[in-house]
Amino acid sequence: MNNPERSIPLYALYGEESPVEDTEFVHIEDIESRSSLYDWEIDAHTHANLLQLLVISEGQVNVTLDEVESQVNSPCIISIPAGVVHGFRFSPQTKGVVISVSNDFLVLRPNPADAQALQEAMQFPAIVDFAKSPGRFRTAHEITNALFSEFRWPQTGRSMMFDALIRILLLHVRRKMIVPHERDRKKNYRRTVFIQFRTLVDEYYKQKWTVPDYAANMGVTESRLNRICLAFTGKRAFEVIQDRIMLEAQRFLIYTKAPVAEIAYDLGFNDPAYFCRFFKKCTGQTPKNFRAEKST
Repeated sequence: MNNPERSIPLYALYGEESPVEDTEFVHIEDIESRSSLYDWEIDAHTHANLLQLLVISEGQVNVTLDEVESQVNSPCIISIPAGVVHGFRFSPQTKGVVISVSNDFLVLRPNPADAQALQEAMQFPAIVDFAKSPGRFRTAHEITNALFSEFRWPQTGRSMMFDALIRILLLHVRRKMIVPHERDRKKNYRRTVFIQFRTLVDEYYKQKWTVPDYAANMGVTESRLNRICLAFTGKRAFEVIQDRIMLEAQRFLIYTKAPVAEIAYDLGFNDPAYFCRFFKKCTGQTPKNFRAEKST
């Protein structure tokens, strides 16, 4: 029997198969530039590690999110977390912007005060109708324009500006979105398991939990956990854990002056030299060179 998951294209950006490896990846483009090339119809596909926000100011779109089809009028914002299968059929000349951001971008700058709100905005697909809130949409649209300008004309502090503006935009989405009830979340078993796994990884990756540890804690088999991770990220569970360790290592190197050995120990490595080899294998750079490059 054919595996239906394998028939769904897994893209970086639509039509582009190169994986997104940059933890600070941000891409912004107008809807017309890509959609018009495909006669305004984007077939069902998914992204392994990208959150997408469509800010639509004019036009209409038929959108499919995880097999649920909706007709949406402007003004609206459509939020699509990584792993959600989605497709669009836009009315010709639809005006709007697509913001694609690495799932890890905001994790690099954690802020406990807004963590839950941002997590909910990043985990659940949402269609937010602003027809009755034109003032709020104007604000969101201004934020989007500022992001687009920052993307096209880089200036000092670009990454920090992206971070601040994307957080604000996500919070506007969260304030208007309806978070699924617990019983509704359980209807999508794979998404529930994947979110639970990512949450546990965030909590226990420094304790060197193995894939069997996570699977046992969640009450699933290792093979099922791997299949779910492959469906949402294109990677096996072990690779998701390794990516989280690398993300934290990069965060320490970019935003602190801690010695490499101290970072290694903090991440659960007993041997700093092994940590350096691990880091170079994953990034192609030594921790020292990575830090120097990011500081320029």
